[in-house]
Amino acid sequence: MNARTPDLDVIAAAARQTGGVSPSFVSASATTVAGHHAEVFAVSSEGVLLHRWWYEDCWSDWHTMTLRRGERASHVAAGAHDCFADLFVVTTDGQLLHRWWGPEQGWSTWSGWGAGFSGPATVASQRPDHNEIWIIRNGVFSHRWLSQYHEWSAWQRFV
Repeated sequence: MNARTPDLDVIAAAARQTGGVSPSFVSASATTVAGHHAEVFAVSSEGVLLHRWWYEDCWSDWHTMTLRRGERASHVAAGAHDCFADLFVVTTDGQLLHRWWGPEQGWSTWSGWGAGFSGPATVASQRPDHNEIWIIRNGVFSHRWLSQYHEWSAWQRFV
């Protein structure tokens, strides 16, 4: 769990340059996977996505979650349903990325959900087989949800 990555080295170097002050974060989100563990995600001012988790009575170190093709993050949102977690990242160029975690599968690869996204996103669950994301898409407050059949709906205006 203590493996260093280049992004974490950059953040550690920045902290040393500021007298040991923690790196500044511009976005954060947390979720708890029922009966399993908790996850915290943060985006650094450099656009690096970091996460750590609580499992077996202790917190892990911070770890970098690499995005696709060297993209940088601007916002992060996470939510859980049943024993799965969903993670969403808005990139600095307005792309929305999604990946999920399952206890048997671990983390999925990133999938792109399109362009035109801005600002923070939020995720909530109404029941064990449901998750929903709200975000500004092409200037319109929109949402999308995971159905009981584990399929995501089309984007809908949230009016």
